[in-house]
Amino acid sequence: MKRIYLIYFVLLSAPAWSQTAGWENISQPEMAEAYRSLCRWFTNTASYSVKLKYTSYSSAVAVKPIESAEGYYKRESGNYVTEIMGIKTLQNSAVRVILDTADKMITVMSPAVADPMAAVSGELESWLKNVSGLRKIKTATGIRYRIDFMENKLYEACEFAVSSNGRAEQLTYYYSEQVEKHAGDLPEQRNKEIRMKPRLEVRFTDYRIPADHTASVFSERSILTRDEGKLKPATAFRDYRILDYRKQEKK
Repeated sequence: MKRIYLIYFVLLSAPAWSQTAGWENISQPEMAEAYRSLCRWFTNTASYSVKLKYTSYSSAVAVKPIESAEGYYKRESGNYVTEIMGIKTLQNSAVRVILDTADKMITVMSPAVADPMAAVSGELESWLKNVSGLRKIKTATGIRYRIDFMENKLYEACEFAVSSNGRAEQLTYYYSEQVEKHAGDLPEQRNKEIRMKPRLEVRFTDYRIPADHTASVFSERSILTRDEGKLKPATAFRDYRILDYRKQEKK
């Protein structure tokens, strides 16, 4: 689950999840509007920064995490930069650059719409065609929504929490059953199958509106340089491979 690309985005501390009322069934239009309203906040807020924390667990109720990673997202109009799990993406008016430290690769593309929730919002329509239940519950700081699926190869359910001022607090994904091969040292441990239904939480904290960053954080010069018109990795990434997709985009 280490290479999960999702928006970017988003969460609450445990006390903030205290329930002030029971779960309430809601309609598809209400769920759709709540989800789109959340996405609109990210689209329409021109200057902000937020800290992200991704935490994965072995089950829906597990307390001890399997893996955890922290990162951030910063935006200023059409410029943004985000970094988490060894992936750094930055965009300015001229270029979009993705730095992958695990694969030692630098991908270069044309700028796109600065919308960290674009991928998530695009899933909504397909999700609502395959639901067994739509619910919401009030929390101490806002509302938590839950979508349960009838049959989904990836998720059994997902939740998103929204604060009273419309900001994302947490996304929670409850995965369908996964089977992993356990490669132990002892003969009886080898090729042992482990079945689990993992949970992924994405927390959004420490919002800064407007953001207090400088324009230099959106510059690609710390990653790329130009030599006689050709792109080259900066010194810190000199052994990285560059993939420039801008020529293909123009075709």
